[in-house]
Amino acid sequence: MNEKILSLLKSARTSKQFTQKFVAEKLGVKGNTIGNYENGITEPDIDTFVKLCNLYEINYSDVLETAYGHPQDENNISIHEKELIKKYRQLTAEQQGAVENNIDYFIQVNKKDETTENGEDPFANKVG
Repeated sequence: MNEKILSLLKSARTSKQFTQKFVAEKLGVKGNTIGNYENGITEPDIDTFVKLCNLYEINYSDVLETAYGHPQDENNISIHEKELIKKYRQLTAEQQGAVENNIDYFIQVNKKDETTENGEDPFANKVG
């Protein structure tokens, strides 16, 4: 397993002030197992990795993104983007419309910021 992941898990455990023994008991594994994970001697399987993240109250996808960058799937969508899509789908149609309007607004603001320092469109028709 990636050393960065192991370091992040250990850091999360210590920030919670959990002992390795406590974590092992919570997960139902042998006492030295957590130390073996943290020292790279053995690796947790994916289910154990997710359980560790849940126990430490950290998002497993954030850990993976921190360790590997923004992983992409075959459609070039990051895990973070997938999470946003899941959240978006839980909204009502009206709420989705509001989100879309906000996105459109921020895109427009970014375009204006790129045109001139004061945000004015240099190509806009000005009456005067």
